[in-house]
Amino acid sequence: MTKEEAFDVLQTIAAFYPNFQLTTDRAKALIQPLVRMNYDGVMDKLTNYALDHSFPPTLADIAVRLPEENKHLGLQKKWQLEAAQVPEETKQHFKREMERLLKKVSSND
Repeated sequence: MTKEEAFDVLQTIAAFYPNFQLTTDRAKALIQPLVRMNYDGVMDKLTNYALDHSFPPTLADIAVRLPEENKHLGLQKKWQLEAAQVPEETKQHFKREMERLLKKVSSND
């Protein structure tokens, strides 16, 4: 979410809970973790939380984290593209050499 949306979350908490003191220091401390979250998800959780609780939520109560990017899938796709460019002759040579090595290692047992 943006900083403006994070501030909107804090203002919404203040609207739901009059005893929630939104100071400058508190806003600065809470905005950083909020910007790493999903705005719509946080607002949904906040609304649902407010229906059942008479005290202000902690960040853990309303946190909705964005899914992390799966870097392994990107690497796998890159490797597949690279493998597609390797000539078939090279692949077959590698396969024969690997089979030869495996036979040699297994016969030594």
